[in-house]
Amino acid sequence: MGQKVNPNGFRVGVIKDWNTRWYASKKDFSDYLVEDKKIRDHLKKVHYAAGVAKIDIERAANKVTVSIHTARPGMLIGKGGVGVDAIKADVSALIGKPVNVNIMEVRNPDANAQLVAENIAQQLEKRISFRRAMKRNGAMLAKGRLLGVQFAAAMEHDLWLELGRYADAQAQRIAAALTGRGIAMYVPSPTNQIFPILSDAQIARLQEQVAFNTTARVDAAHQTVRFVTSWATTDAQVDALLAVLAQVLE
Repeated sequence: MGQKVNPNGFRVGVIKDWNTRWYASKKDFSDYLVEDKKIRDHLKKVHYAAGVAKIDIERAANKVTVSIHTARPGMLIGKGGVGVDAIKADVSALIGKPVNVNIMEVRNPDANAQLVAENIAQQLEKRISFRRAMKRNGAMLAKGRLLGVQFAAAMEHDLWLELGRYADAQAQRIAAALTGRGIAMYVPSPTNQIFPILSDAQIARLQEQVAFNTTARVDAAHQTVRFVTSWATTDAQVDALLAVLAQVLE
């Protein structure tokens, strides 16, 4: 079984605060925990359309404060704040304690993982194409200027240049070996992609051992093959491919 850790576990105390903030004795701890679960499940179910991203709960004495982070605060607040009063009464009836409710706006919902995931799920329920939904929401993340930690790290100290040069070098190893065996290239490429021209018979033998794509037919008996390497391509993998190519091209 996989050993999974909630992403919040890595961030609490560093860039995120606890979603629940209170102290309880051993006698009350389990009751408070169940109450928190009831509050979150109930509010999420009743106000799902409001785009609830997170619910924070605080306790002081016998007073419970619930902070709802939502993409559509107007739907929860209502005209003249009647919506907030209704939520207070609803939650208070649920747990039997006085409740204070705060409505917090999520200013950039397109960059909120919870809301993006729910948006994709809603589209899938409406029979929208999975790829279309993923592509659309990915584009919205990009428009929201969401910068991934891995991407930011790759920009430091020209690491991305080093990784790119490594990928290019692996591809050029393959190109040099093929050129040495008299295999022509469809187009010269100094990048991590190369396009050797192989005969249909060679391609058929190669497909028995290697997965790859053909890109263009050169003539009645030859096609262009596309090989791509990456920063993760190892020397052993290149050596294994060259060994297979040596057998095929004999």
